[in-house]
Amino acid sequence: MPVLTYKDFPCVLFPEGHAKDYCFLAQSLSLTFSNKLTESWSFGRNGQDIKEFGIGGSRDCSVDIAWAVGTSGNPTSLNYNALSGILYHMTGNNSGLLQLGTHQLKGAYLSKLSVSIQPMMPVIANASFVCSPPEVDAIGASPYSVAIPPSKIAYGYSTVIAGGTNLTDGNNASIQFSLDCDRTPSYRLGDSGAYRYLLNSITKELTLDATNIQNIINFSGYGDVFSATIKNIDSETVAALSMSEASRVMSQSLTTQDGSILNGSVSLREIVF
Repeated sequence: MPVLTYKDFPCVLFPEGHAKDYCFLAQSLSLTFSNKLTESWSFGRNGQDIKEFGIGGSRDCSVDIAWAVGTSGNPTSLNYNALSGILYHMTGNNSGLLQLGTHQLKGAYLSKLSVSIQPMMPVIANASFVCSPPEVDAIGASPYSVAIPPSKIAYGYSTVIAGGTNLTDGNNASIQFSLDCDRTPSYRLGDSGAYRYLLNSITKELTLDATNIQNIINFSGYGDVFSATIKNIDSETVAALSMSEASRVMSQSLTTQDGSILNGSVSLREIVF
């Protein structure tokens, strides 16, 4: 069997209860699956030991996908704005179906979403899902082969920043955003894996690196309203990341070296649910 190599590996998300499907052209993809087993020994006939494995937990798997954020150049084709689709449809109790090439994973729930925005680089998103056990063994060639036009890719320099005047001086060098969904698996008789994942909490974190921060020590701990509207080269909005006045400063720092500028970093955390 020849070795398969991939570039921009197509992954498709079908959110439950929604007509739209969202395609990731994955720059990296990780699929992890492991059986949870318990070891047991018992005495058999003729004094021989019987060594067995029992089921010690669920047979769930996890998927990590990293991709360059963008939109589709053809509105009649697949929707390539996966970041927006995840933010709108997958941050609550909703599940979806993940298709990796020809390999389908049912009952996919978002566990973490992160976005990295750098000045002259494409905006990179990373999504982690926890899924029900796979039903097939191999990943085959994908039926999807449409690429995103270069003008539809989102870059750091096309991102529009608003707010945050109480956090930095506005000369933001990079943005790191993450959204965490804490979930508890729920099991029922007759299934070897979780049939759904209950949502416990949702939290957001934002880290701004800039040439300065407004307060060396923020005694109040209060954050600030902040938004980053991600746009592609054609100035079309891809998604919006935001923090509200309910956010709190978790850490901040200032560093400098002789003859260099003052670099600052501030991190916020917000409870969404």
